[in-house]
Amino acid sequence: MPGGLAEVMYTIVATVRGQQLARHLSLARGLDPDHPSGLTKVTPTH
Repeated sequence: MPGGLAEVMYTIVATVRGQQLARHLSLARGLDPDHPSGLTKVTPTH
């Protein structure tokens, strides 16, 4: 974590770094993080 940040900012920085790590791991595994399998943007209603 970078030094000199206000304590409240650490959560934001840690979250962004976690998202970057997840994206990198997804790409390294040959997956498409923008189109995950089993996830649709449409919620069916009945």
